[in-house]
Amino acid sequence: MTKQRTTLPRTLLARSVHVARRLGIVYINNPKVASSTIKLALQRAEMGDPDWTPETSVHDRKATALLTYPELSVEDAPAALRGRYVFSFVRNPYVRLQSAYMNKIVWNHAQGRLREAAGFAADTCPSFEDFVLAICAQPDAQHNPHWRLQAINLSMDTIAYDFIGRLEDFAMDWAWMAGRLDLPFRPERAGKGTGQQYKEQLCFTPEMQAAVLDKYLPDFNHFGYAPDSLG
Repeated sequence: MTKQRTTLPRTLLARSVHVARRLGIVYINNPKVASSTIKLALQRAEMGDPDWTPETSVHDRKATALLTYPELSVEDAPAALRGRYVFSFVRNPYVRLQSAYMNKIVWNHAQGRLREAAGFAADTCPSFEDFVLAICAQPDAQHNPHWRLQAINLSMDTIAYDFIGRLEDFAMDWAWMAGRLDLPFRPERAGKGTGQQYKEQLCFTPEMQAAVLDKYLPDFNHFGYAPDSLG
């Protein structure tokens, strides 16, 4: 059996690198894993302004205080990691799919585009089961970042991390990291959450669980989530 490659293409990797130059920290973006909260905390720390609020979005590449694409070129992105503290956060693969479905397929303002990315018509909201089975059948290269394997988002084959935290332990893991770096211990939450009451309605059938385990096996293996840790 061929080992599944877990590395982003060079251009996508450059878009995922966010460098706090003054702090000497690099965050590798992992969508649907508190990325908005992390970027806001890093930008505020880099600017030395704990109350700074972006006029547009923490994801606005033109307004960010962090070095990222396109200011950070595709060629220079790998070198930007050297000598800096590199980190990211991961999430239970099942729960991340629940969140991606609710936020990006059911609720999101750009839901038409993202529904098409999942293989459906823009004006059609698939069931959770249809969504999961469809994206599990997609080739890795076709995946939208919000449901792309986290092992690929983090380029686990090529990046040496100083720290990878878990969203389930975010407060504790962030505080541990913040104690070693010049970061706030309690970052302000940013982005849109997914209500627990909705997640509880999104169940995994045995067929869905088998498909997720097959497709997202590198995430379970790399990050230590149990195959039966259903959302």
